[in-house]
Amino acid sequence: MSDPIVVFGASGYVGGYTVRALLAGGHRVIAVTRRPAMARILLAEESADLAIGTAEDARRLIGGANCTIVNLAYVKKADPGWIYRQNRVLMSSIERVASGRCRRLIHISTAAVLDPEGAARPAPLRVTKSPPGLYGESKLHAEHLIERIAERTSCELAIVRLGNVIGPGSPGWVAELAQRLLEVKPLGYEGANGYCNATHVQNIGEYIGSLVDSSPGALTAHGTYHHLAEFSARRWPELLDVISAAIGFPWTRVTRPAPAPSRGSPIKRGLKAANRTDAGRYLRAGLGLIPDPRALEWFNSWVRSPVPPSVAPTGAIGAEDFGLLEILSTEDEFPSHTIEGWSPSLGFEAACKGIAEWVRESGFSIQARAEQN
Repeated sequence: MSDPIVVFGASGYVGGYTVRALLAGGHRVIAVTRRPAMARILLAEESADLAIGTAEDARRLIGGANCTIVNLAYVKKADPGWIYRQNRVLMSSIERVASGRCRRLIHISTAAVLDPEGAARPAPLRVTKSPPGLYGESKLHAEHLIERIAERTSCELAIVRLGNVIGPGSPGWVAELAQRLLEVKPLGYEGANGYCNATHVQNIGEYIGSLVDSSPGALTAHGTYHHLAEFSARRWPELLDVISAAIGFPWTRVTRPAPAPSRGSPIKRGLKAANRTDAGRYLRAGLGLIPDPRALEWFNSWVRSPVPPSVAPTGAIGAEDFGLLEILSTEDEFPSHTIEGWSPSLGFEAACKGIAEWVRESGFSIQARAEQN
């Protein structure tokens, strides 16, 4: 029997596809979760073919065998201080499992760890500069912690940074876009057709499977960092047109907002600027060491701007729209850098077909609603 594959975060969107790809490859899979009962519901079709339990259950199930660990879990609560504390708790669970006889450690990260002001075609290198936003900051902190685990346990390490994850039911890059379209909210700036920088969830599962099946030393030979965005060169309008056609309603754009005027006292503006540098990251990391960092969260809410400092809100765009519209309009491409010999099995046309079918079958289609009525 092959070495067991321990999957943290197996019940999530990407996790489900990964589990199915690993089971299809004949692997023995152990799904680690804090809520096994919920995971059995979310993985109902696969539950008969894999073990589901906590990290301590995984250690017992592995016994003295070698194993590979795949981590798709991440901290979703993005409060200052807490992200560092919760990352340490998660990584401690992973290290307890890895401290046995772990051969490979495969950690799923994100392109959000990269500074958008950097190169348009980022190299797969270690990142030290804090990215904007607590989500990217949390993911970068997790990368650094996982590197230490791999060093202490002497296992091969792959950190796979994903682009924007698309696919049937993708929460952020299909379902949310379809909902915004129905609400007639803008999905881009006038004259801006941003790079899609997308990866399909099915291809992600298959790529992780290829890393699991790689020969000894292959991950080390490739290098720690992998970038997966096989559709990076595609433009967002190509996907938005597919969703729009499936819904039966056009998607809209909005004029890019003008630069925002300076607001607040010079001291407060200076503190806000410092908070966006590594100094702010070190402060938030320090908050994670305090017994109750919520007592100091007032500082973070005071110095963090609700919208980027370079733009001004307009009547057509709310504060929550800026980040999304910047991504949908970006001219920075995030190309793939994957292990030699791997290529995605699902192409862009097939991906779009599956997404369109899901949009129509999931209640977003205006035409389908009219036919039902």
